[in-house]
Amino acid sequence: MVFKGTVGVKISVNVTSDITGGSNFKIFYKKPDGTAGSWTATKGSDNKSVEYTTTAAGDLDQTGIWLLESYVEVGGYVGPGETATLEVHARVATQTYSFTYDPTTNLGKVRNMIGDSVDTGHVLDDADINGLLAVAGSDLYQAAGLCLYRIAASKALLAKKKSAGDYSEDLTAIAKEVRAVAAVYMEMSQNAPAEAQAESFFNDFSYRDVTVRKILRDENE
Repeated sequence: MVFKGTVGVKISVNVTSDITGGSNFKIFYKKPDGTAGSWTATKGSDNKSVEYTTTAAGDLDQTGIWLLESYVEVGGYVGPGETATLEVHARVATQTYSFTYDPTTNLGKVRNMIGDSVDTGHVLDDADINGLLAVAGSDLYQAAGLCLYRIAASKALLAKKKSAGDYSEDLTAIAKEVRAVAAVYMEMSQNAPAEAQAESFFNDFSYRDVTVRKILRDENE
């Protein structure tokens, strides 16, 4: 596992053939935010890879998935080798979690739609929701659907049972309910343009409200 800011990490990317006698080795990268750059690399001991060892905390300065590509010049060939991905994790000692809820912002609207609008015990951090909002192109319904699909896919986030009155759902049933509401939001996304959604704020259509109503009606798919 590779952590943000770590010095001394050896990064190796394969090439397509033997590069003995080659030169100008590089590793091109694209950071999670899309920023691109390169590192000056060396030939791997197997003669079929190029390597770079991080020398400064700023080398791996973002968490998430990095895209890597080797570059070689050998025997008349000048160009890329193979591609790879590198996942960089946040260090536990420096990892921070944030929660804000302002119903006038897109972040707050999505929090309301998925029923995650209370700081104590909140499920998704601001960065999680903002990231999915970016993926959805500020489409609120799609972002809400993506958030719920993420919750349903994470066993850790569904570790606790959700109950309504005397009725209790187990982990599998909760995931099913969450996915069902996510599907509703994804359908709404197809029927309403993002610019129109900005003017609509459905306080009565949050994940919590819909899920509890489904449980009380004992609806099953």
